[in-house]
Amino acid sequence: MDPHTPKHEAIEKFIHHESSAIGKWRIQVFEESHDPVVRLQAFSDVVEGAPEKSLEVHTRQVRLADDELDESTKTLIRRWLASL
Repeated sequence: MDPHTPKHEAIEKFIHHESSAIGKWRIQVFEESHDPVVRLQAFSDVVEGAPEKSLEVHTRQVRLADDELDESTKTLIRRWLASL
């Protein structure tokens, strides 16, 4: 298994930090080594059969400073979480 990229790790860390906004959703973060996209998928723990919701974050547009995401990426993820 390939280790996760620093951007993947930063996204997971940020989602964990924003966990109060998630509510009854489980969030999984996926990444493939040959693909510059990190996929976030949300699955409902309350409504069985509810459609999953996803967000693709293109890592070429993500900037890191001291292992923290840039503000535009944080805003994108926050808006997606708020839509759940």
